[in-house]
Parts: sequence; C-alpha cells; structure tokens
Amino acid sequence: MNHFAINWYEKEKKAKEEQYSKSQISLLNRQLQSLLNTIEHQIEKGDYQLQVNCAERILVSSSIWNIRYANNMENKEVVVEQGVLLSLIIEMEKSISHRNHIQQELDRCMRQLGNIDWGLYGSYGKRVQMIRHYDKIETLKIDRVF
Repeated sequence: MNHFAINWYEKEKKAKEEQYSKSQISLLNRQLQSLLNTIEHQIEKGDYQLQVNCAERILVSSSIWNIRYANNMENKEVVVEQGVLLSLIIEMEKSISHRNHIQQELDRCMRQLGNIDWGLYGSYGKRVQMIRHYDKIETLKIDRVF
C-alpha cells in the first residue's frame, strides 16, 4: 500500500471537515449577530456592560454588537458568548418585540452548535441556567465556564 496516498487522503479529509466546521460556526455567528442587531435598539446597552465585557475578552478588534474579521466569526466561543448575551437580554427584557421568535431562533442556533461541539453547548446551557436563577441584572455575575 502507498502510505503517502493514505496520509494525503486523511489530511485532505480532515482539512475539509475543519473548513466545513468553520463555515458552520461563521453562519451561526452571523445569525446570532442578526438577532442582536434586531433587538439592539430596544434595550439600554449599558445595563449589560458586565456581560459585554466578558464576551469582548475573546474578540479581536471588534465589539460584540458589531463583530468583524474572519477569526472572530469562525470562533466557537463567540457563538457561546453571543448566545449567553441574547439569553440574558431575553430574560431581563420582557417588552422586546418578537421575543418568542428571537428565543426560538436562539434555541435553534444553539442546538446547531451542539451538533458541532457538544461541550460548548453544555457550557452554554450551564451559563443560561445561572442567568435564570437571578432576578436583577445588578446582582448577576457570570464567570466564563470553559
């Protein structure tokens, strides 16, 4: 057998899988960014500064409200951070228009993340459970769970 050909095939297969995963993560980040942009004008951004600061620690030269650069869009942790921020906003802001639709889209996106990386989906779930146990945003302190 030609080991070079087998190694080349395995290497190409792995590269294609990684590229597919990156494109799926990028798509999820774009969908979540769209949801954030939809509700951005309906909330007071300053109320969520603690969570925004936590999320922006992993971003490169971008804001969580306006994500740029491919390395940010292809980052799985950015999906989690956007999901947690959206969950927090949905939990705290009862007057957001189309709240149920936004929640359904968020849940769908995060289930897709679970298909890509179950561990990150689990950490997202833990952080969302922490959010649901707090009544006031001022008392909310979310530590990154990775």
